[in-house]
Amino acid sequence: MAITKKYHNVKAVKTTKPKLKVTGFKIDNRGMSSSFIIITLACLIIGILLGGFGLHVLTKDDCFEMIQLAGKIDLTIGGEGNPSTYEELNVKCVAFGQDVSDSVKIKYLYREDITHDTCEVEQIDPSIDGFYYVVYTSTNLKYRTVQLIRNVTVLRSED
Repeated sequence: MAITKKYHNVKAVKTTKPKLKVTGFKIDNRGMSSSFIIITLACLIIGILLGGFGLHVLTKDDCFEMIQLAGKIDLTIGGEGNPSTYEELNVKCVAFGQDVSDSVKIKYLYREDITHDTCEVEQIDPSIDGFYYVVYTSTNLKYRTVQLIRNVTVLRSED
């Protein structure tokens, strides 16, 4: 015969897990909700499109160019039918809608003939024949790697 014990006055206690109440978003145990991903991608695409359009509008009139007053940009001084003096060209430099022409630096290089190396000079001397190069560079962030070069040839005048 088996001995059994009986317990009296024991009540069963039911345990419940606490509930988490979140409003606004549905919590998904698998990760981010698909609506969150769609909204994030839509905002990213709209931001890229608006940024590209804004950059286009802001930079549509940007330029870094030599403004020729009369004749060609490259110049020959001396000889028949050519001017006997050098006149500097104006340079227009616009970056991000702002005129930054004052950031343009001018450097003059001289070469006696094709066999010689170039050397920097202070200005173009119309009395010394040879090849001159006028190098325009800008210190502006947008055009700091761009150079405009004007070729100036000085011919010996025949008297």
